[in-house]
Amino acid sequence: MFFFYIKKTGLVNTTKTSNSITLLEQFYLTAHQKIIIIKIRKVNLVLGVTEKNINFLYILPSSIKKNYN
Repeated sequence: MFFFYIKKTGLVNTTKTSNSITLLEQFYLTAHQKIIIIKIRKVNLVLGVTEKNINFLYILPSSIKKNYN
């Protein structure tokens, strides 16, 4: 559902030549749970990922930078 929303809002370009989503970091909590930071265009999102779900957690402020440009 989350990616459907992003696709419909136009944040992701669905053409094959575009790399609009970039995985910046991933932190494993358990073998089946992790927190990831992705960049969609100029927005950094923090997502919680399990075997069955992907949950939106937070939008990182643009003032936080760790060479994600």
